[in-house]
Amino acid sequence: MAPAMEDRERALEAVCEDGQMLRHASPELRSDRDVVLEAVTADGLALQYASEPLLKDREVALAAVAQNGQALEWAGEELRASRDVVLAAIRQDASALRHASEELRADQALVSEAVRRDWRMLTCASEELRGSRELVREAVGLDWQALEYASAELRSDRRLVLEAARDDVQALGLAADGLRGDRQLLMEAFEDSGLALEFATEALQGDRDVVLAAVRTDGVALKFASEELRGDAEVVLEAVREAKSALRHASEALRADRDFVLRCVRANPGCLEFAPEACRADRQVILEAMRFDRSALSHATAELRDDRDFALQVVSSWGLALEHVSAELRSDREVVVAASRQNREAISFAPAMLRAELAGELRADPRHCLRN
Repeated sequence: MAPAMEDRERALEAVCEDGQMLRHASPELRSDRDVVLEAVTADGLALQYASEPLLKDREVALAAVAQNGQALEWAGEELRASRDVVLAAIRQDASALRHASEELRADQALVSEAVRRDWRMLTCASEELRGSRELVREAVGLDWQALEYASAELRSDRRLVLEAARDDVQALGLAADGLRGDRQLLMEAFEDSGLALEFATEALQGDRDVVLAAVRTDGVALKFASEELRGDAEVVLEAVREAKSALRHASEALRADRDFVLRCVRANPGCLEFAPEACRADRQVILEAMRFDRSALSHATAELRDDRDFALQVVSSWGLALEHVSAELRSDREVVVAASRQNREAISFAPAMLRAELAGELRADPRHCLRN
């Protein structure tokens, strides 16, 4: 620990360099207004080392909070109730509001000043102000999470909750319980995100029309539907049309239904990625998906992608499917030739050595390059 400073000139020089050096000054120097002013100008938090009388000095406090708003914590009680001192503090650091007097934390204009700088300062507002629609709306406009600190009455305000939900649908999770059963509110929220279904009551999660509206906006919302509706073929099909991954949230019975999976594949071939293994090992299902998306073969099981007869069948119709067969079959001369005859670009998926070996042969083959 540094020795106590007793020499005024040395003290002034030291605190100008580092305001925290005030802690090592003698009691007399910590009562010296000029020394303390220099210290808090360099580091506002040095105010905590000033003598009691100087903690009540307006000029000293203003200098301190101008440098670091958190210095307000050590200002005298009267100064923490002074509007101009608190305003200077929150302009430097909005979170200084937490050190203001109770009366000033009920001052809407002052709190609004802090909230504009940091929406989280709504937490420091008086209970009455957290019920101010104007102030809460201002905070929610900056970040939907501010809704959490609003009064119960405002968390029941449909309009305010919808505004927050438009920023992030999770805001519905902060709404009063009564709004979760508000059918019209949910329908309006679905215009921005079907995932709002997560925050609906069980009754609404089991309402077919509500769930259909949700999955048409975001198919993944299917995971929040009731068990019964996740087994409803038409509801699931609507969800899969919007999002391929919705198939994973269908009931096990539907996922095990080969004909239903085929319907889903026709609606959105990409859903094959989320189909059960039995379907991804089914030649007909894969071929059906490939009618709409040639890359669907990439979602077939490893065993099927390593099936030589199936690979020959596929690449003879879609040469570029060579990309998705097993590495072993991409090195198979007959498979590569069949693919390259269908599409000259397919040879790019073969190993370099085989490409070099086949280059001349394929150029001389009149069956090569049926499609460029």
